[in-house]
Amino acid sequence: MRRQGTPPGLLFRLIIPATAVFIITIFALLAAPFGDQDAPLWKFLDRQGDRLLVAEFLVVILLTLFAIVWDRRQILRQASMAQQHDSPSETPADPENQDADAADVSLTDPNTRSPEIPPEGS
Repeated sequence: MRRQGTPPGLLFRLIIPATAVFIITIFALLAAPFGDQDAPLWKFLDRQGDRLLVAEFLVVILLTLFAIVWDRRQILRQASMAQQHDSPSETPADPENQDADAADVSLTDPNTRSPEIPPEGS
């Protein structure tokens, strides 16, 4: 998951103006019949309004899908890098540390006795 406060990517920022243009086009199509029908905007919207809406809608949808996919790839890449950074390095085991680890286990596990300490009652 992306950290809070991280600025949105470029594609997410492009969705806002593309959606604003789409909404303005809808309002223009709604208002055009109430204006002068000889105006150039009315004639353009009358001829090309449906194509314009479909094109703007596709731009918004494609930007949204690309932004989601791009963001997901970045998040997975960051998680992979963090996982590689957090994983222990592949070094050969040190025999002295193995004995120390075994001693630590015997001290923490009451059922495991160290070979130097005889069992109770003997």
